[in-house]
Amino acid sequence: MRKKKTQQIQQEMDLRIKAPKKSKKIWRNIIIALINVAVITVILLVEIYGKENTILDKDILTTLNKNFRFLIYAAICGIGIIFFESIKYTFMLFATTKRLRPITGIKTAIIGKYYDFITPLGSGGQPFQMVYLSKDKHLPTGISTSIPLVGMILFQCAFFVFAIASFIVFDSIDVGGWTVPVTIRVLAIIGAILNLLFPALILLFLRHPKITKKMVAWFVNIGYKLHLVKNFEKTNAKINDSVDEYCSSMKLLSGDWPVLVLGFVCGLGQTLSTCLISYFVVRAFGEVINPMVMVCLTMFAWSAVAFVPTPGNSGAAEAGFYAVFSTLSSPFWATMLWRFFGYYMILIIGLLVIIGTPIKRNIASRKKVTINQKEMQQQKNSADELKEDNVEQLAMDIS
Repeated sequence: MRKKKTQQIQQEMDLRIKAPKKSKKIWRNIIIALINVAVITVILLVEIYGKENTILDKDILTTLNKNFRFLIYAAICGIGIIFFESIKYTFMLFATTKRLRPITGIKTAIIGKYYDFITPLGSGGQPFQMVYLSKDKHLPTGISTSIPLVGMILFQCAFFVFAIASFIVFDSIDVGGWTVPVTIRVLAIIGAILNLLFPALILLFLRHPKITKKMVAWFVNIGYKLHLVKNFEKTNAKINDSVDEYCSSMKLLSGDWPVLVLGFVCGLGQTLSTCLISYFVVRAFGEVINPMVMVCLTMFAWSAVAFVPTPGNSGAAEAGFYAVFSTLSSPFWATMLWRFFGYYMILIIGLLVIIGTPIKRNIASRKKVTINQKEMQQQKNSADELKEDNVEQLAMDIS
């Protein structure tokens, strides 16, 4: 009885300690959500600034209403971006954990795309995916690190192949009078090549882990001298263990050719979905164009701004689209709808997931606390009843 009572007291103390921590976590999530909303709002305002008059063109709205089905197709392609990413991560998780985790794959894809879109150079998604997989899903460090990086490498390789193929096809078919400025062509080729730079560095570090560890030790030493790292040996050893685990996980994934091929194909599907958004948006404005030509033109525009260091390539993406599709009757509306289905819609979905996940987790935690409290109360009532029965039995024995 004394042991049970001690456990009950300890549980009550744990609940009291966790309460303020949960409260702080809720406020932190709210602040992060507000910052995200502010970032999205600023990006949107920058894109529509100075173009307010064209927004109220009634003829354009009539045309869009007439061809509304093409906007639905564009929305489906936007969802397709997340779909292909989710398939890729779901199978990579299965290859490393031997468990099918479709919900985890979907959330990993959405979190990655969301933070890619609000950070410069599209480089912010992987760290958040790693945190999600390691902290929320409690996966080993190597798996949590390698899956996002391998996923990114596969996509960038697919993007490069798709881009080069599009450039070649555009110069080999009848494009119906469409042209691409020389400047856009040069920037597109540079952008496509730069997409392979980071994957090449990752693969280099994978093949030479000793060099990687030396570089890590050098950075940790700098942090130690700047008093950012308290214990050099402990921190360096911990990171080296993570590097070893990461290399093992990378080798495990690199040896699974079906998963790599599937991931590459998903990257091609994601790229095609993005390009088809522009095709269906243009069709919504009553323009008739060969879908293959539109896909090639979109790859020119997309590749040309791939290395621009703004969140989601904002500003540059619109400029590239305008440069390629300037002959359209309403390039502003076409650009905004193209950006909405391929950018803002995914941001909204990501924001809902990021806000909804901690709320759902807090609700589940509160339910768990309530259940624990009820169980504790039941145990206490049972103990009191047992105590009363013992007292009555003792009284009867005495009498």
